[in-house]
Amino acid sequence: MESADVEWIEERIKARHPDVAALGTDPRNTALSLRPAMTLIQATRTHYPSVEVETSIHDAAALMIATGCAWLPVVDVERRLLGLVTALDLLASSSAPAAGTGEIAVGDLMSAPPAVCPPQTTLEAVRDLMRKRREPIVLVAEQDARLLGAVDVFAVLDAVTAPQTCEGPEPEEVKQVRGEPS
Repeated sequence: MESADVEWIEERIKARHPDVAALGTDPRNTALSLRPAMTLIQATRTHYPSVEVETSIHDAAALMIATGCAWLPVVDVERRLLGLVTALDLLASSSAPAAGTGEIAVGDLMSAPPAVCPPQTTLEAVRDLMRKRREPIVLVAEQDARLLGAVDVFAVLDAVTAPQTCEGPEPEEVKQVRGEPS
């Protein structure tokens, strides 16, 4: 079976079964296993917004809403990682007296140090760090704390989603994709 066919089948399975966490599990063993082909570099998101320590919580919230990103790395002017602020941090701060004035800065709310790993870390180690820290995001940074990217729980779930194997006759849809007569 061609690689494109396998990818097409995987997409169809994912569309029909939106509970991606359930895919890739063996009923005899509930542990999820990582696909060996996916690396941390492939799972790392490199295009995302970031903020500086002095950014107001209102500006951070507006940036999260505009970009659909529920977390923002907090960096200095040289993009060295200082911390992480999440939408939950902003929500929790909304009841603070200074929140209505916009005087609270993300530096007052950020979690420091955030969950971070170097680029050569394995996906297994990232998964274990997420479990240990109970954080849905791990930032990827160089040894000098220069931010390279981020891996979120969805990328790890994608890595643990093993291709499904089918037993029995080949589905008609697969034959149609290859252009074979039914």
